[in-house]
Amino acid sequence: MMFHSVQGKLFPKPPFDFSKSLNFVGMFAPIGGEQAISGLS
Repeated sequence: MMFHSVQGKLFPKPPFDFSKSLNFVGMFAPIGGEQAISGLS
Protein backbone atom coordinates (compact mmCIF):
# COMPACT_ATOMS: atom_id res chain seq x y z
CA MET A 1 0.00 0.00 0.00
CA MET A 2 1.34 3.43 -0.92
CA PHE A 3 0.92 6.35 1.45
CA HIS A 4 0.79 9.97 0.36
CA SER A 5 2.25 12.69 2.56
CA VAL A 6 1.80 16.45 2.30
CA GLN A 7 3.67 18.90 4.50
CA GLY A 8 3.07 22.57 5.00
CA LYS A 9 2.56 25.30 7.57
CA LEU A 10 -0.66 26.89 8.74
CA PHE A 11 -0.88 30.32 10.31
CA PRO A 12 -4.35 30.52 11.91
CA LYS A 13 -5.65 33.87 13.05
CA PRO A 14 -6.84 34.32 16.64
CA PRO A 15 -9.10 33.24 18.27
CA PHE A 16 -8.64 29.98 16.28
CA ASP A 17 -7.20 27.22 18.49
CA PHE A 18 -5.45 24.59 16.35
CA SER A 19 -5.01 22.26 19.33
CA LYS A 20 -8.81 21.92 19.58
CA SER A 21 -8.94 20.84 15.93
CA LEU A 22 -6.17 18.28 16.52
CA ASN A 23 -8.02 16.99 19.56
CA PHE A 24 -11.18 16.53 17.47
CA VAL A 25 -9.28 14.64 14.73
CA GLY A 26 -7.77 12.37 17.38
CA MET A 27 -11.17 11.51 18.82
CA PHE A 28 -13.20 11.25 15.57
CA ALA A 29 -13.84 7.50 15.25
CA PRO A 30 -14.75 7.36 11.50
CA ILE A 31 -11.16 8.30 10.57
CA GLY A 32 -9.47 6.27 13.31
CA GLY A 33 -6.00 5.17 12.25
CA GLU A 34 -6.00 7.30 9.09
CA GLN A 35 -4.34 10.34 10.65
CA ALA A 36 -1.17 10.59 12.71
CA ILE A 37 -0.99 13.21 15.46
CA SER A 38 2.19 13.94 17.37
CA GLY A 39 2.36 16.86 19.74
CA LEU A 40 0.95 19.86 17.89
CA SER A 41 1.28 18.38 14.42
